[in-house]
Amino acid sequence: MLSDADPASEGQTPQTSEGTGSIAAIDQMAGWARFGDTKATILAAGLGVAATMFNSSAPAVFKAMSRPCPAGLLVGGFALLTVLSFMWTLFWVVRAIAPRSDIPYQGLNRFAWPSVADATAERLVRHAQQNDVEEDAWQQVLDLAKVAKRKFYFCRLAVYGFGVTIASGVVTVLLSALYNSSIN
Repeated sequence: MLSDADPASEGQTPQTSEGTGSIAAIDQMAGWARFGDTKATILAAGLGVAATMFNSSAPAVFKAMSRPCPAGLLVGGFALLTVLSFMWTLFWVVRAIAPRSDIPYQGLNRFAWPSVADATAERLVRHAQQNDVEEDAWQQVLDLAKVAKRKFYFCRLAVYGFGVTIASGVVTVLLSALYNSSIN
């Protein structure tokens, strides 16, 4: 069982009446996918704050970049690194947050909305009569686990980019202030 500290759960994992825990496992995997979305959303907000802060320093950065070498080159290099790492981070945040509706198999699964969306009620009834609910449930657990794994992978890449964005952005602003104060 998962502990109360598990970020994907809201308490202890309940068992289904079937005793296999498949429905509870679906809930847990969905929770982990939501947790990945939450991480990505926080990163997106952080990127917005960083962009706003760096934008307010843009005039000073451009002024320092117009200085002769090495000052202009150094500030410009860090500014370029900041912009590139910002774009890297934004790319991975969007990948993490983007909805996933693809499933790696054909056919129905009563727990997977993409497979049910274009089905008829008759086809769903037939599927429910011919297929074990546990098999559908455990397939959904696997599908959600893969979604969560992708989201966390994308978030990991975004976090690295965010760290570089903040570090290089701060260095850019500090160098700009240093070089601009030496002009006066």
